[in-house]
Amino acid sequence: GYREQKFWTDEGWRWRTYRNVKWPSFWVPVGPQGAHQYALRTCFEIVQMPWDWPAIANYHEARAFAAWKSEKDGSSIPYRLLTEAEHHVMRSDHAPFATEKDIKAAYHTLENPSVNSSLRFGSESSVKGQPKDEFTDVFGNVWQWLEDHFHFLPGFEVHPFYDDFSTPCFDGLHQMIMGGSFISAGDEASVHARFHFRPHFGQHAGFRLVDSLTADNTGAVFKIIPAGDDLKDEVETRKQQIFTAFSKDDALLIDSGMTPEKLDRNLIPQWIKSHLNSEQLKGRALEVGSGVGALSYRIASLGLNTTGADISKLAIDTARSWHQSGQVSFHSLDDNSVLTLELDPKILERLSWRQTDASSLPAEWFDYELVILNRVVSQLPSPKGLLSRLSGERGLVKPGGFVIIADRYSWIERLTPKSLWLQTEDIASALGRSFEKIDSGSCFHVERPAKDLATFGRLNLSLWRRQS
Repeated sequence: GYREQKFWTDEGWRWRTYRNVKWPSFWVPVGPQGAHQYALRTCFEIVQMPWDWPAIANYHEARAFAAWKSEKDGSSIPYRLLTEAEHHVMRSDHAPFATEKDIKAAYHTLENPSVNSSLRFGSESSVKGQPKDEFTDVFGNVWQWLEDHFHFLPGFEVHPFYDDFSTPCFDGLHQMIMGGSFISAGDEASVHARFHFRPHFGQHAGFRLVDSLTADNTGAVFKIIPAGDDLKDEVETRKQQIFTAFSKDDALLIDSGMTPEKLDRNLIPQWIKSHLNSEQLKGRALEVGSGVGALSYRIASLGLNTTGADISKLAIDTARSWHQSGQVSFHSLDDNSVLTLELDPKILERLSWRQTDASSLPAEWFDYELVILNRVVSQLPSPKGLLSRLSGERGLVKPGGFVIIADRYSWIERLTPKSLWLQTEDIASALGRSFEKIDSGSCFHVERPAKDLATFGRLNLSLWRRQS
């Protein structure tokens, strides 16, 4: 199954081919090459393969196995992984969820000698260890990957001492694991333990297969659609953005009473020229939320070595495409003709791109002369998490550098818990004493979805300097 793409999701196949994975991570080939004979690497030794132990795999591998097994067994309804709701149903009566005695129940697994947790055995163990129970190893042995995306439960509140543990992962990109493993202890060996990891991460985690009785039985799975993940709509959006950003077609804007100077694509570069000195304009800039990259191109035209970053793969691929070709081609909304704009090679030399999540920017990014947060703050599960990255010993902004924040501060509770919403007046306290406000104002972001239609969004704009 590792060699056949049909069993994998698109993301899973990209991971498999990138890592050139041919078998589970802890399997060790033994015997002649190509014999497909394996031993198992445990924490302390390599042992003969115990085939009744759970297979440790990541979520991509688990999904691929379910697809392979479905075909092998000729199942009319494809097998799937367990859901959080089903995990609760499987639990035995002596470990109920959310009872009045939930504190005692939470540590039930620590007290039950039949559960392989807290290094009771020091490794995985046979899945046949509890024949008296209807379901074995609901807790302990290995974590279990779930089909659910990590999400908050009713009544969820952010603790002020740790406001970015869970919230950055309510993004539709993190899968849930439950049940704990042989090495889990403390609150991780609790009936309330529910954790979250990206699907390619390796953990002491396995999976159960569910054979649904009906095709519509999804196990009450909870899925989150990541922002910008509707591919059809996003392709159309990117086409509009390319036209709006690069065409400089301002006739419709002027007819509506909107002057080009009020647009973000023009006002932000003007702020940069006004406030950065000549040495800073030779430095580095980072735009988080770069979209198709038009503003990053304008920033690079001022002399800054600029990195455009966006969570959307399609947006970054679009930017890389025109970057590599040295020209931007787009369809005119007026007559559908193809227009081509030649780009300055010297400016292109100062540009680079990176697909990344604004909630977890790479650790090697720090000490920029300029950082622009372009319509991303109000899209994040934990906005303060991003703002806190701006300062500190390895802050995104170097001392004396600047950050520009452009946002509508229009929040959606599905994306951000209400207790974490920020307004314009909250930004100063969120940034902390390291930053001084230099300027503020507003501008407009425009999209042209049709020939005779332009949509305007008002952005609050603020410029901050990090104290030296």
